[in-house]
Amino acid sequence: MRCFFSLLFILLCFTFTPVLSQSFHCGYVEAMQARESRNSGYIERCNKAFREMKQQAPTRTNDVYKIKVVFHAIHNDQGQFLPDSVFHNQIAVLNQDYRRLNADTINTRAEFKPVAGDAQIEFVLADTDPQGNPTNGIHRVQSATSFSLAPFNDNVKQSSQGGVDAWDTRYYLNIWVCDMSLPVIGPAVLGYAYPPNNLPNWPANSGATAPELEGVVIHFQAIGSNNPLAGTLANLVDRGRTATHEIGHFLGLRHIWGDGDCTQDDGIDDTPDATDNAQQQCDWSKNTCTESTGAEFPDMIENYMDYAADSCMNLFTQKQIDLMRAVLEGPRQDLIAWNLTHIGETHEIHNLTLSPNPAQQILHLSWEALTPTTYDIQVFDMMGRTVISPVYTQSATFDIDLQGLDSGFYILSLRTESGYIVNGN
Repeated sequence: MRCFFSLLFILLCFTFTPVLSQSFHCGYVEAMQARESRNSGYIERCNKAFREMKQQAPTRTNDVYKIKVVFHAIHNDQGQFLPDSVFHNQIAVLNQDYRRLNADTINTRAEFKPVAGDAQIEFVLADTDPQGNPTNGIHRVQSATSFSLAPFNDNVKQSSQGGVDAWDTRYYLNIWVCDMSLPVIGPAVLGYAYPPNNLPNWPANSGATAPELEGVVIHFQAIGSNNPLAGTLANLVDRGRTATHEIGHFLGLRHIWGDGDCTQDDGIDDTPDATDNAQQQCDWSKNTCTESTGAEFPDMIENYMDYAADSCMNLFTQKQIDLMRAVLEGPRQDLIAWNLTHIGETHEIHNLTLSPNPAQQILHLSWEALTPTTYDIQVFDMMGRTVISPVYTQSATFDIDLQGLDSGFYILSLRTESGYIVNGN
């Protein structure tokens, strides 16, 4: 049986890698401390905003949100050159983790299964660049520049500094992949990302200092779960979850221990209090705080927003998901709306149906078109690869032949030649 995930698009931390005794998974804390040094009281304002945000309860919709991704793959030499398969794999990992389709959900402890959830967020490699040209979503650039201090200068995001300028950050999730090793010491940074500016649970100016600096940066050895260049990091980042963690920051999540002691909080009600991170260990007995109310829980080291080894991680909680989806419905709404008016028009359709779903041999589509146009229909797998090439029709009904596809989850794209579709229902 072939299961189709229908997405109609229609609209379509400074992470220190453990070096010797160091054991930081994400350098976000260090980035926060750098801002505190320039702006006294910044961290306390963040903490206060998170405490206030706990009073808010966003409404969850049932829509599956899909985000276009471009990898800016920057290599200094051929020894840092990663094959396309690594980036395809990273997309697959993200889709599994954010849809809770990862095989290691079986490792979620019983006390946390009730709060673990499907974020209903998916990722696909961009197929069109900002100028409207076809792309595979992997933008390769060779540079002689070192980016070891990237979290404090963002040079990797600027071509004038030896990096690569972002594609329009309103519509693309930009992920820069580069070498952030420190001289002599070697690998020292796994990745980092900023939360959005103007997010209700953050003070003003807590995110990137300019729109073109939005996005995620990942050390080239920490991308994907099939990275042939992982080297000594292989036993720590073998499941590609550095990107899962950093995108969580990009979508507004904080570390689950609140970057402080038991009196600090991540602003999320269904993550237990903790005074410390997992230190890249899978210590299932770890319990660093006594809960202030309700039942007693151990530290949630299986949460993607802890500092655990990839093999420990396997969940986002329902409240974390609420926050990420609120971000996609608010400050980062263009990532899912794809309101590409600078490329083409937007067309509206009503009463879209897909049947049967799950599908087997044939998937039938029908809709009510409000504007006559030619439609482009194609199907992607969970790695973002096209498995059914674009077909074109002017009819408001269409049958897709699924024979030859393996059983699994797929993503359907419906758009016009000149713009993207908005489902009016």
